[in-house]
Amino acid sequence: MRVLVIIGTRPEAIKLAPVIRALRRVTDYVTVCATGQHTDLLREAFRAVDITADHEVTLDRTSSRPEITVARLLESLPAVIERVSPDWLVVQGDTASAFAGALAGFHAGVPVVHVEAGLRSGDLQGPWPEEAYRSMIARIARLHFAPTPAARANLLAENIDEASIEMTGNTVVDALHYALEKARSPAVVAQLEEILGDIPADRPFVLATAHRRESIGEGLRNVAAALRAVADDASATIVFSAHPNPAVAAAFRGLATEGGALRVIPPQDYLAFLNLLDRAEIVVTDSGGIQEEASCLGKPVLVLREKTERPELIAAGNGVLVGTDRERIYTTLRGLIENQSLRDQMRRAHNSFGDGKAADRIAGRLLREWRLANPVAKVVAVP
Repeated sequence: MRVLVIIGTRPEAIKLAPVIRALRRVTDYVTVCATGQHTDLLREAFRAVDITADHEVTLDRTSSRPEITVARLLESLPAVIERVSPDWLVVQGDTASAFAGALAGFHAGVPVVHVEAGLRSGDLQGPWPEEAYRSMIARIARLHFAPTPAARANLLAENIDEASIEMTGNTVVDALHYALEKARSPAVVAQLEEILGDIPADRPFVLATAHRRESIGEGLRNVAAALRAVADDASATIVFSAHPNPAVAAAFRGLATEGGALRVIPPQDYLAFLNLLDRAEIVVTDSGGIQEEASCLGKPVLVLREKTERPELIAAGNGVLVGTDRERIYTTLRGLIENQSLRDQMRRAHNSFGDGKAADRIAGRLLREWRLANPVAKVVAVP
């Protein structure tokens, strides 16, 4: 069984690393292709999760327009697919790399496997362009691995064949189980102490991030203003982890306070960020992956979005949608900082994203399907 895995961004590397390890337990032919969508972040993530790329696509990054990225990948990926000749092509989520990989696989007649299938916000403009990408991948994928019952229901509502859908849980839980001890290591702690200094233990620690394309401009300025106001008025330490996108960084430039109540730090590698997430009492973010990780770690989450494709977080009580309205962010965050019992209640909320065995379910399903199609072929024995 030959499997080609397409990875373009750090979140894809994190979430697909458990799948790659699980696949390598059942077949000797797993090929990883890095698309170059996020080159530096991707290489760092590969090191953190102990995987390497077998093929690297050289992507011209002179344009950040997603349609240009997709077009260039559609020029480059067919050669990789032809060279590997896979039985399955695996993509994850809703990035330009996932969409281009799925479309290239479809054109080549290779069955496409979609990990983290079925997430929907119901709004093509939010998140943009991800909502469109994941919806279009669903039309051409052969197998759909849905992380939650809600994701499965979304696929069924779109008339996706029920037999092609399997609810697995989210591989982000598998990734956390693998990486958390590494993230707590003395080396990572020392790395963060150099950047952050001391974080007072007698006040809540709030970890914040923001980067959504649809929030660039007024939305991010509102987030920055709200965080600064909370830092001025509430007894908490807020750490904002910046994003490499210059348009995002601009909104938070000069935001840090002299007393250290609000600190802005450079983008962190995966293990360092996971350490911060593990230590935080409250998380403020617009990142889908961070919402999932925070929920798994029992952290209250304020979601800087008006709509979410992860309604499980809100329904379970782990999270609250606050959008990018300055007053709503300020009021909700300050209230949570000052209400220990509410924080405790949100921490106890059920984790809706799985049991850490999603990758094994995915590898097992691919092997079973392949055996049905190749009944006399030799395979690596499943342990």
